[in-house]
Amino acid sequence: MARMIPDMYPADTQSTAERTLFTALETGLDDDFTVLHSVPWLDGAARYLQQGECDFVVIHPRHGLLAIETKSGDASYDAQRRTWYRPDGTSLNKDPFTQAQQSSHHMEKLLRRDVPGWSQANPPFGFAVAFPDADQVLGRFTTHVHPDIVILQSDLAKLQSRIPSILERYRSPQVQMSSALFQRALDRLLPEFQVARSLRAQVRHQNQGLVRMTEEQSRYLEAARGNRRLLIDGCAGSGKTLLAFEKSLRLAESGSRVLLLCFNIPLANWLRDLARQHAPAGRVDVFHFHGLCEHVTRSTGRAFEVPVDAGSQFWDIDCAARLEKSLPEFPDRYDAIVVDEGQDFIDYWWIPIEELLADRESGRFYIFHDPQQNIFQRQNGFPFREPAMSLDLNCRNAPKIANYVHDVIGSSARSAGLHSEDIAPDERVIHSDDEERHVLAELVERLVGRERLDPSQVTIIGRHRFENSPFAAGLEVAGIPIVSETEPPTDRPVIRYATIYRFKGLETDCAILSGFSHGDDDRSRRELYVAASRAKALLFVLLRE
Repeated sequence: MARMIPDMYPADTQSTAERTLFTALETGLDDDFTVLHSVPWLDGAARYLQQGECDFVVIHPRHGLLAIETKSGDASYDAQRRTWYRPDGTSLNKDPFTQAQQSSHHMEKLLRRDVPGWSQANPPFGFAVAFPDADQVLGRFTTHVHPDIVILQSDLAKLQSRIPSILERYRSPQVQMSSALFQRALDRLLPEFQVARSLRAQVRHQNQGLVRMTEEQSRYLEAARGNRRLLIDGCAGSGKTLLAFEKSLRLAESGSRVLLLCFNIPLANWLRDLARQHAPAGRVDVFHFHGLCEHVTRSTGRAFEVPVDAGSQFWDIDCAARLEKSLPEFPDRYDAIVVDEGQDFIDYWWIPIEELLADRESGRFYIFHDPQQNIFQRQNGFPFREPAMSLDLNCRNAPKIANYVHDVIGSSARSAGLHSEDIAPDERVIHSDDEERHVLAELVERLVGRERLDPSQVTIIGRHRFENSPFAAGLEVAGIPIVSETEPPTDRPVIRYATIYRFKGLETDCAILSGFSHGDDDRSRRELYVAASRAKALLFVLLRE
């Protein structure tokens, strides 16, 4: 697929022809092509500024640069009046071939002037006009139009060969430009349609790509329709929680009563709010596992008191035992059970969970998990192993963060590439608490001050409890308090600190990691993997030796 800039078709663009050609270029060209969409330009060479806009600029390191103007529907040209008309008799404001020609000459002149090495490489350049809705040309072309530079509906399926053939009609390629020269050319063209943006604006732009479910994820979701049981493992950022919720929602909309389970309390709270907004009333119940144990136990009239010194015996064993003991008197059962964070569930928890199905034979049971996020090192003992599917496409993290995340554990997972630009993780070695507080102050001053991020977009994720972190005891950074994630909501701007154990399953625009290390042991690597994968757009890692 071609690299598209921007990477998603702008929702406010009304032209259906541009949308059609955008998709055709993206899917029909290989990744050696870069396509810039909607490129306005100003030429200041003459006394008065000359302005224009090019619908698409296609660039290739060997084939060169092609400017494409796009027109919807049918159009006809009157040579005597030198005017283009639509079928309803209205005229086009500008001749699309003249527009495309002006754009190609402007881009070429700009690159020759400002990009060292472009003139020496001397790549082909030219222009074309696309009519994605039209499948034939009637009559004779005027003198400034040639059939070889007209792209019709039938050409959309063969753009990989069609674009180079158009450029070869202007000039045969001489040499393939170097990657450095090609990047310099892109860097010069991009400012023509970009304004300086703060990190806040870049984060907002990147997040637009996150709402788009990948085709691969959709296939997995649809495949689940034919399986009453399915075990789905996926890398961090692959959208397991989104898929688990979407699956629950679809089951509920089809009339099923659904239990949606996870391990983490904040994640359960978020999913419950989501279900209230989108799921049919009373169709989806959301619990974290221990919340389910308490709900069922109390619903049957039994006490559920958490000991002051509650440890693993209570949370791992006693809670599940109380759930199992209360189930015979618990009236509710479910047509489907969907579990997220399955790697955090212990093998004997599955016995009472499965008993919550109304019919264990026909009931649906889906478990989403990531073995690499098993930071509690538990024996999962899933109730079934087949059928199983894998998700290895990371669509949460910006590509450079995704690469960092998967390198930590040596994963072969790949980025979905939903972002046109991203910022590499910033990793620093910290030697003391004082140094860490100083570095944090500088980061917050930059992020919230100069880069205009909202404090709510920044989360500090640590290995230690808040009271044992370098940021406890009422610390303020750049006038902004650092508070625990467990503190109640407030109207004042704050930056929240959460342990990786509490923040697992959630995400944040900007994550600052505290207390982690590149340890040789498996647990250290998994903790860093889980923590780093929470960051969608910006990641700062303050490592301890």
